[in-house]
Amino acid sequence: MKAETTTANPLEEQNYKNDMPCILVKTSQGNIHIGYLKERNGDTVILTEARRLWYWNGAAGVNQIASEGLKFPEKCKVPCPVEIELLGIIEILPVTNKSKAVLDSIKVWRVDK
Repeated sequence: MKAETTTANPLEEQNYKNDMPCILVKTSQGNIHIGYLKERNGDTVILTEARRLWYWNGAAGVNQIASEGLKFPEKCKVPCPVEIELLGIIEILPVTNKSKAVLDSIKVWRVDK
């Protein structure tokens, strides 16, 4: 059976803001963040407008989150965006426009009194 191939390049759909690429990063502690890459030095990055995926539902893993977004955004817990320096980065994935739109649709999760 012949394998099907595609010429579509997922990087063509990558989200950018002010020439900064939107990326998903996974830290050595297992935390997942999505934001705009301001600076990178080895396994350390600074992200702007970064949101931590505290709890997510509707994706098989970070690859699917970065490329397609989350299927059940209403069930996800994603705090407010911040600028953050993250250490111990073990994975970096480009985030597509589709995925960023889903993330932006998620209501900010916070704990109130």
